[in-house]
Amino acid sequence: QQGQIDISDSNIMWKKDLNILLDKSFIGFNDNGLNLSGKVIFNFKNIQNFYKSFQINKKFRKNISQIIIDFDYNFEENKVRFNSVKIDGNSNTKLDNYLDEFNDSQKKLNNKIVFKNFVNLFFSNYAG
Repeated sequence: QQGQIDISDSNIMWKKDLNILLDKSFIGFNDNGLNLSGKVIFNFKNIQNFYKSFQINKKFRKNISQIIIDFDYNFEENKVRFNSVKIDGNSNTKLDNYLDEFNDSQKKLNNKIVFKNFVNLFFSNYAG
């Protein structure tokens, strides 16, 4: 279904610095099981505080106001794949390559450390 869900009121440490929207999402079933596909929009109110909470290296802290990521989440495998990303409306080849490598690695974002490492590498690939 088309529309947006605002999940920024979740109890997360950086909720005042970030607005998260789930947009154009749908649930489907195919040979791989139950899947959620859609788009996540991150609107940053104060990205510097977000960077601090994830301990992003200062040399990778670019001024960003929005990130849009298309994704597919497989409930059977508990795995997410990222299809495209735009930062402030622009694509980035190095970041696209990082996401392709992540998708191929079979890693799951199932704990805080893995997620934090993913976020750190995301921003280092974008800025580096």
